[in-house]
Amino acid sequence: MADQPQVPVFIDSPHTPTFYATGIAGLWLNHGAVHMTFETARIDHSTTPGALQRVAVGTLVMPVGAAQAFAVALFKFLSERSVPPPDALKPSSHNRMQ
Repeated sequence: MADQPQVPVFIDSPHTPTFYATGIAGLWLNHGAVHMTFETARIDHSTTPGALQRVAVGTLVMPVGAAQAFAVALFKFLSERSVPPPDALKPSSHNRMQ
């Protein structure tokens, strides 16, 4: 029997950054990596009235396989907690593929 590769130990670092995002600004596939840029709405208080702006808060880059596993795990996690899919994913009364 072949030796199984060992899984590296997981280290839960308290220094890992956390960011809040209200949406995804864009996706880019480049050389086998998915780049996901997240955004949030912010007010520019240097003007009156303050202008609402979309601001990039971070970019997550993952190999395609890891991004696919992430997408499946996130969908499963939300489904198990009865979070409904967004309207864009719900079946409609008309066929958009006509």
